[in-house]
Amino acid sequence: MTGLLPAQMVAADGGAPVVGESARLLASQCPNCGRTEFPAREQCPACGEPSTTAPLPSEGRLCGFTAVLHPPPGTEVPVPYGIGVVEFDGRVRVMGLLTQQIDGLDVDQRVGTVTLQPAADVVTYGFQPL
Repeated sequence: MTGLLPAQMVAADGGAPVVGESARLLASQCPNCGRTEFPAREQCPACGEPSTTAPLPSEGRLCGFTAVLHPPPGTEVPVPYGIGVVEFDGRVRVMGLLTQQIDGLDVDQRVGTVTLQPAADVVTYGFQPL
């Protein structure tokens, strides 16, 4: 199985992620300058100080979205699918798959992070409207 599990996400309760369940992405935060990065980094790209692991909230705000209608070369995710950009606590924005097509979505809508299996050999995170 490929994708981001388990290094970049945990279940919302802190345990192992389960496909279809709520999840939290593991970012990093710099104790010196406060910068948050996803995916997590060992060192802050802004000031060079060591970073610490900082789980993001399981919910965020949808900042933008689009539909992918033609598959990029080598993709395993069937088209069409939606991609969204989600902001977490005003700290960091993360792009990921959406659990539904974009019809009916709105900018500033609240979404939750979930564990997805969009193809047989792919497990990753995605965003689901609340």
